[in-house]
Amino acid sequence: MLDPDYLKDCTHDLENYWYNLETQILCDIAERIKLNENELTSTANHEIAIAQNIGVTQDRLNAYLSEALDITTEEASKLIEDSSYMSIESDNELFEDAYKKGLIDHFSYDKESFKDIINEGIALTVNDITNLCNTTAQTAQEKLYESLNSAYMMAQSGAFGSDVIVDRIVSKLSREGLEWVDYDTGVHRRLDTVVRMAVRTSINQTAAKCQEKNLDDLECNLVETSAHAGARPSHAEWQGQVFYRNKPYKDYSNFYDATGYGTAGGLCGVNCRHSFYPYIEGISTPSFDKVDSKENNELYEKQQEQRYNERHIREWKRRQKVGEAAGLDVTKEKAKVREWTRRNQELIASDPRLKRNYGRERINVNSKSRTFNQESFKSNKVFFQNIIPDTFKFSEKKEENMINTYIAIDKAYLSDKKEHLSLNDAQTGKQLFNLFSSGSKNYVQPSKKAMQYIESAQKNSITTVHNHPKGGTFSVGDIITQLTTDSFKESIVITKDAEVFFFSQGKGDRIPLSNERQEKVFARYVNLVRLSIKNDNPELPTKEIRHMAWIEICKKRGWEYGYKKF
Repeated sequence: MLDPDYLKDCTHDLENYWYNLETQILCDIAERIKLNENELTSTANHEIAIAQNIGVTQDRLNAYLSEALDITTEEASKLIEDSSYMSIESDNELFEDAYKKGLIDHFSYDKESFKDIINEGIALTVNDITNLCNTTAQTAQEKLYESLNSAYMMAQSGAFGSDVIVDRIVSKLSREGLEWVDYDTGVHRRLDTVVRMAVRTSINQTAAKCQEKNLDDLECNLVETSAHAGARPSHAEWQGQVFYRNKPYKDYSNFYDATGYGTAGGLCGVNCRHSFYPYIEGISTPSFDKVDSKENNELYEKQQEQRYNERHIREWKRRQKVGEAAGLDVTKEKAKVREWTRRNQELIASDPRLKRNYGRERINVNSKSRTFNQESFKSNKVFFQNIIPDTFKFSEKKEENMINTYIAIDKAYLSDKKEHLSLNDAQTGKQLFNLFSSGSKNYVQPSKKAMQYIESAQKNSITTVHNHPKGGTFSVGDIITQLTTDSFKESIVITKDAEVFFFSQGKGDRIPLSNERQEKVFARYVNLVRLSIKNDNPELPTKEIRHMAWIEICKKRGWEYGYKKF
């Protein structure tokens, strides 16, 4: 089964990539219009300008979309494959346990047998993305041609000056964007929305087909659907319930009839975040809490309002960027950004269940450097200002004990240049054991006795502190350890430069990382965020890139991350 939160976030970076790509193309067209404002009154010059600018824009489009096709198909393929195996192997944990307890007759897992299903899902997605790239190239050329022609016609009328013409044409361009049209339904969508729907749907449907095969192979008749607050009302009717798949059983309803599985609007349909999970009587218990219908619908409406606000924030930011590319006055656009941001903040403040999603508000384009992957980050001095969440504002006594631990680890490092670990009481900050060291600069592990203590300790009762001899923030392994160890409340990394990094899941969820496949998916996701930052800022050292990646990921997940320097 794929977790609803995983399905919500898994396409986030691809969405941002395509949103920024569209804005970059629009900025290029706006610049072309501005550059040719003096050629608008001459028919001959106008025709030459169109021919020249179509050629220039085509070259840029080919470069942009070639890169976009490579990046999107590679990442989508990885997401589909990893998500499918993650889903199967999550189900298999239950099947294997049931087999050991004699509740099912047989259990086997042939990983290769799912390859054809996964490859088919990847092929369909690659085809969709290729079609999108081709359509985008054609639409962009048509927009440029239409814009230059409209500007010429306005100039020929004699009723408008060149400044007014550029303003009107560019405003129309930024407002309409490069919409993709579904000719079967007539629906117009932005490029990032098309990518999100295509990739998310393919991830969920391919994983579901693999699950179906696995359920058939292991003769499992009952399944439970996942559930999440804020589900669309038609899906809320069947979420978090048990159904039979093939043979009628007790008073359970039919899985296909009840959920609409296999249809565009049903379970695992277009843009759906629900999944399903094997249910075996005698071992399974409901995995999801019952969501009150009224509460669900109220949250759904508020989340839709939040999405509406976020779209307007990004839309006005885009208009601002495109206007700036054409040298226009963007005072109105900046005011609209502030207005919609304030409206969204007020909505979020009205309901603690809502969380601000900075990624859905942000638009990142640097028209001078021609990059559009991530926000252009600031210098080291701004990066590494102290960021201390309330979670890490310790009591005076705990702070004193923690500083003593930092000093002890620093002294140990100065003597051997190795990595050291301390386990501390999360309430008082007192050390629970002497320092641990493995004699390595890259890792450290507790003793067997300490491991037994960790496994039996109460939830959120331990604070871990370790040093990084090479400097820098948490590794992916550090975060995985924190998220998968219930007794760990928070983790701290210190460096030889008197830097302290903090991490805690806080009020955010511990994501499921119970096997190697899930850990690899998480590691790949972290690396994708790092790569996006690096692509936009190739001059940044690895240390800063990793720090900024954790800031972005933790904001998105609701985790606590901080930094300070003594």
